[in-house]
Amino acid sequence: NVNLEEKQTQPPARYSQSRLIQVMEELGLGTKSTRHEVIGKLVSRRYVEGNPLRPTLVGRAVIDALDNHAETITEPEMTRTLEEHMQLIKQSQRSREDVVTESRDMLHRVFDKLEAHEKEIGSEIMEQTAEEHTLGTCPVCGHDLRIRHLGVSQFIGCTGYPECRFNISLPGSTWGRAIRIEETCPEHGLAHVRLIRKGSPPWTIGCPLCSHIASNVEALRMMPSMTDDLVQRLHAHHIYTVSEIAGKQPGDLVATVGVDAKEAEQLIHEAEGALEVLRRRSELRKFIRKVVPPRKGRSHAKITKRLLEQGIGDIPALSRADPAALKKAGISDAGATELLEAARGLCNERTLREAGVPAVSLKKYQAGGVASPDDFCYLPIPYLSSKTGINPETVHKHVDMVCKHLGRKSPAKVTRAALERGQKELLEVPGIGEATVERLYLAGIYDAATLREEIVTSGTDALVLSGTLNVTRENLHELLDLVSAYGLPLVVEPASPDCAIFEGAVDHLFVPSVLNTNDVRWIVGKHYAWLRHASSVDWEMVVPEAYIVLNPNSAVGRVTGADCALAREDVAAFAEVADRYFRFPIVYLEYSGIYGDPLIVQAASEAIEHAILYYGGGIRSAEQAAEMGGIADTIVVGNAVYEEGIDVLRATVRAVQ
Repeated sequence: NVNLEEKQTQPPARYSQSRLIQVMEELGLGTKSTRHEVIGKLVSRRYVEGNPLRPTLVGRAVIDALDNHAETITEPEMTRTLEEHMQLIKQSQRSREDVVTESRDMLHRVFDKLEAHEKEIGSEIMEQTAEEHTLGTCPVCGHDLRIRHLGVSQFIGCTGYPECRFNISLPGSTWGRAIRIEETCPEHGLAHVRLIRKGSPPWTIGCPLCSHIASNVEALRMMPSMTDDLVQRLHAHHIYTVSEIAGKQPGDLVATVGVDAKEAEQLIHEAEGALEVLRRRSELRKFIRKVVPPRKGRSHAKITKRLLEQGIGDIPALSRADPAALKKAGISDAGATELLEAARGLCNERTLREAGVPAVSLKKYQAGGVASPDDFCYLPIPYLSSKTGINPETVHKHVDMVCKHLGRKSPAKVTRAALERGQKELLEVPGIGEATVERLYLAGIYDAATLREEIVTSGTDALVLSGTLNVTRENLHELLDLVSAYGLPLVVEPASPDCAIFEGAVDHLFVPSVLNTNDVRWIVGKHYAWLRHASSVDWEMVVPEAYIVLNPNSAVGRVTGADCALAREDVAAFAEVADRYFRFPIVYLEYSGIYGDPLIVQAASEAIEHAILYYGGGIRSAEQAAEMGGIADTIVVGNAVYEEGIDVLRATVRAVQ
């Protein structure tokens, strides 16, 4: 039987990469190590695509233009000849100089042709490649829609610009370069778009307009007045985004969408609000991408989505977030801490800049550890000035800006002269050094007057002026002059007889006898010498103290040679001897700078029947004050006031009282 069938000659099958490598080898093109690289460059430069490989419009345009004006470069003969002659060099059958001269002459002939037809080649390639970027007609004006590339940005724009501003955004080129593919959208008639990137599978977006509509519906739904019917009417007039609505005049919406003027104004207002929300979300996403390192299975988009589900939609909300919410979004504990700190830092800096703090000054504040608006509002001006080196008058100006910006009351101004004078007054107080002055600044104390005011208002019962080293009658008198106006009972506890003061504002003289020393001078010797040389003694003011020193590293421990390695029973025995045998009215447990053992203090308290038990040493918190205040009758807070600030004194007073 004879059957006639109508058929057409089929083109040869396209080359796969492996087949192309085989053909290159047959034609003598490249080497075994370079052929893969050549194909990789053809793909990355978008001359070919897919597998089997097929030429792109760009590839065809380049080949056609070169065929027309410099056909030698498109044929394998020149490359094959050069490859063969280089092999002859290896075999010592040709000299290197001959082959280089030959290749130079061949390339010069090719470049002469290219240069002579430079404009024609460029025009032909541009004319043909324009088709590769053209996706179809603009739904608004009918001009062509083309893919545009600007650096790392890419989008689809109308060739009718600027009269027509219709455009469709695309992911940045870091996700892949946008190209047109053969598929076409049956609804909109636009060619589909694909992103290609070396080393990654292609990302097919599909119809750009369908994708554009789908990705913007959620944003349209953010507008309270938006309905399904209104969305359809907007789409019918090619209005797809909130930014397009926000950019319209009310009259345009009235004419196109069929709403009244009031509804149009409301839609524009709502679109502007939605745009701001989207801007904040975009900023949040970029911020997360900058701080949180990428990890497999945890994209920045997923993190942002989970945060949005928990109501965290911008950086300020992130700065206030619970770490548990960040952990729920897939961030580790350490990552959550870092992200929160970065968000708070950024929000603080923005607030301070908005308040008007200059950038140069802001860097100085940040270097000094002053970073938040609350720091400006609540930290004393002397402290801010000392930490940053900024003039106190300038600091006050900045603080005033921030306080007004936040609606808070501004503090009083402190001048440079007042600060320098006050620093001199504080340094004249025994026991106060440069480091102590800064801590006093933190408590709002910058001169003798503020020191006096803080102590008076703290609620303390009395002031004891005492010390072991560098204590003289002169500096005690200076200190008395500073504190005499406090209106509090004043007690002098002299370290030696020549420091005994009865005159002035002194109410009592506490005279210590160190019981746990083998040096008799500190038990009774210095007291004897004092009475031998004293012209008169006001015994009504004198209160004997039994001192039990329990810190071997303290100045009083070293000077008196006290045996501080005492068991609980030893301390209790000393306390009982002082109370029952010597009848001391005060038994003083001196830990001098370190926090003592509550069990030892308890043992001493139980051994005493008549005397008042004083405790001193290491109290730096209300909890410690409450603990020791519950055992001893009186607690003494010393250097902690200078080291931790006046708030510690207030806290200890409240805890004990």
